[in-house]
Amino acid sequence: MRALIAASRTAEELERFNRFCPSDADMKYVAETGREVLRHVRPTPGACVLMSAVLATMLEDKLSGPALVVAGSLAVGSTLVFGNAEPPGDIKNAFNQTNLSWDGHCWVSVGEWIADVSVFRTAYSAKSPPFLRDYVVSEFGPGRGMMIAKSAATGRLIYTPQCILTRDQTDALFRGARAMFAPEEP
Repeated sequence: MRALIAASRTAEELERFNRFCPSDADMKYVAETGREVLRHVRPTPGACVLMSAVLATMLEDKLSGPALVVAGSLAVGSTLVFGNAEPPGDIKNAFNQTNLSWDGHCWVSVGEWIADVSVFRTAYSAKSPPFLRDYVVSEFGPGRGMMIAKSAATGRLIYTPQCILTRDQTDALFRGARAMFAPEEP
């Protein structure tokens, strides 16, 4: 992770990451903010990039350390769900413009914690690969909202980071995500 952060963020941001050990209050805020994102973003399977950008942006100034959008692959055991075992040539620039052919997964890094606000929505949808849906339902049950785990391997779900989005990329995605927000209920 540190090399990926150094490739896309400032030395100060890398140092903040290195020093960051999220407190219980930080993680409580991550969970509350994740629920807020889920409440306001229309259920859209496969919206990991935009949902992660929204979550990271909402967390950024409230935590005692950075919230970083991570792009990479997601596997169930040895079976890839999204992404490639090796990152595609220029993954860092894949987020500088719309790229409908990118086949990876995004989540938020909060220190050594993974906060994934989209994986369950994708797994429970009709568009989910059956092995992802089967694993999520058997391991976590139906109707879950957000994955928060301390490590890159959460049971048989394996997150492999390949790129950290820059602040400009995250900000642009956040601005673009406004169309996904569900209207407020009266």
